Amino acid sequence: MKQELSDKIISALKAGPFKDAEDAVIVDYPPTGVDEIHVVVVSRKFEGLRMKQKISLITSALRGKLSKREHTRITLVMGLTPDDVKAVA
Repeated sequence: MKQELSDKIISALKAGPFKDAEDAVIVDYPPTGVDEIHVVVVSRKFEGLRMKQKISLITSALRGKLSKREHTRITLVMGLTPDDVKAVA
């Protein structure tokens, strides 16, 4: 079930705005024991955007691709540029 949903999320984002080879989509299930999903996308498409715009780009790509239940399981959405990742690495 988890792998199916992960694949569904990744496919929706890769078929949408994050189809470039260098775009990375990460779906994670935190070890809280709760049915939560975290979605992180790393893409140059986020350069110059505010966090709210980044989140909107991701959630818009998922809209209509997931059931309401699947969508409500996503508790964290984060959009990062490659430079953001380098800054914290």
